[in-house]
Amino acid sequence: MVWIRDGGDEFVILAVDAELENADTMMNRLRSSLEELSRKGNRPYKLGFSIGCTIYDPEAPCTVSELIARADELMYRQKKVNKKK
Repeated sequence: MVWIRDGGDEFVILAVDAELENADTMMNRLRSSLEELSRKGNRPYKLGFSIGCTIYDPEAPCTVSELIARADELMYRQKKVNKKK
């Protein structure tokens, strides 16, 4: 797994050889880790994040930039949903 800071507070995680079935597990682990960190800290605010996840499909090849753009779009959709909560 490779972590890349994309800018500001955005990061890209490149999970090489990960299977589609593992995507939910990885996202849930990230979310659980952040929730645990948030509980441990004595903060007057809650930490949170939004995730956009895409999977490379060799049957429909695309560039890394296109994959990141798709994930970015999904992340911003999730951000809108999270703000309504």
